[in-house]
Amino acid sequence: RVREALRKMRVKTHSLVEVHDSAFYEAPDKEIKIVNPVIKNGFESPVYPIDIPMLMNEKILKRWEEVGEDDKSAVGGKI
Repeated sequence: RVREALRKMRVKTHSLVEVHDSAFYEAPDKEIKIVNPVIKNGFESPVYPIDIPMLMNEKILKRWEEVGEDDKSAVGGKI
């Protein structure tokens, strides 16, 4: 749903990596405020109703060097 929403918005933001419950997106600075709520809503609104809240822990980073070890291990250390 997030990918389709971003496509309809005609933005340059795109997914780089998605593994299990972790995702990394690349976005131009001018798009961050616009796309962040779309991505957050997409991840916090499950397709099927469940009783467990789906909350997104968002981090906005400027460089790959800022990605923490916990984040790297979440995607198999492939960053």
